[in-house]
Amino acid sequence: MRLLADPAPFLAARRYLAHFGRRPRAEDVDPSFAAEGALSFQSALRAVAAACAAQSACAAAYPSFEADFDAVYEELRARPIDVPLSGRDGPATDRLDGSRFVRAVRARFADIVLELPLLVHDLRRGNRMAAARTLIGGGVPRPGDVLTNLVGCYDQYGPQHAALSASIAQQVRPAFRELVQEPELCEARKERPAEADYDHRLDDCMALEALTFLADPAPPPAARCPKPAPDFELPDPAPATLTFTIGGDPSPFNGRWRSSWPLPAKYTIDLKISGMDVTGAIADGQQTVPLASGRIDGNTLRFTVTSPSGSRTIAFTGRLDGDRIRFSRHVEVRPGGTPGGPGLYGALAGSAFIARREK
Repeated sequence: MRLLADPAPFLAARRYLAHFGRRPRAEDVDPSFAAEGALSFQSALRAVAAACAAQSACAAAYPSFEADFDAVYEELRARPIDVPLSGRDGPATDRLDGSRFVRAVRARFADIVLELPLLVHDLRRGNRMAAARTLIGGGVPRPGDVLTNLVGCYDQYGPQHAALSASIAQQVRPAFRELVQEPELCEARKERPAEADYDHRLDDCMALEALTFLADPAPPPAARCPKPAPDFELPDPAPATLTFTIGGDPSPFNGRWRSSWPLPAKYTIDLKISGMDVTGAIADGQQTVPLASGRIDGNTLRFTVTSPSGSRTIAFTGRLDGDRIRFSRHVEVRPGGTPGGPGLYGALAGSAFIARREK
């Protein structure tokens, strides 16, 4: 599941759907889209809190997610965490303070949304160093988006943007004021770079929802795209409902991994690595389903299975991230087939989960 942290995708949709490929003009761009980024991100965090509160296990583990988020921000402002790092040039440290905490959560939102309540919990009262290292991302600098920033300042910044930004700053909680753009950042950018063609791609379902909304924004369009409930990471100890055992040729994937993904049944996935090939099967105590098309490509593991009914193909992609494997799951329903339920082979289960290495 991906929760939108800012309105940029809808701005892209508006440009694409309204102009069908022509270059946008400055008068086509509403400065409120850029100014409202902080308010939009605060709303996204509230959506995470609401989704967690709607699940009994998540609500019990993280009963005060929003309050904890704000408390972590204030604590890091007063007492930043210096995170030891190791690299090719030897040991170093990086610092996580309040401002970087908020910006890191926003920058990595799509990747960490399922473990965000756990990260906030750990920063408040758990393994603070491990959570800080996850947010910092190993201390690797993120590439700057200079061209986008220049175009954005030219198209969106002005008196209306500045006034709206000041208003937004009064509407959001202190942590989110970190994201309100300061006027000085755009005042230093005087010239407009050459216009470039916009290349925005939306899947058919999102494009239809966006087009319906733009044609008639009131009332909101009925949801057409499937939106499964997010599967939040829970603190240990959590029921091991999905277990991976990986062996064979030496590989960083070797070992035993488990996920607290809430499945209706307990599954065990046994994998064997031979060179670049991966074989194995999934067992749930009643039946065993063989894997197909298993491959290792660097830090990426891929395999597919066919549902026991034969009506769906499920493709798994796992990317190694330290002591985690971040899995995504794509279900393809064959012609005449059914989508299935919330189990591992159904289309109604979560689309992403994290497996952690057992020590």
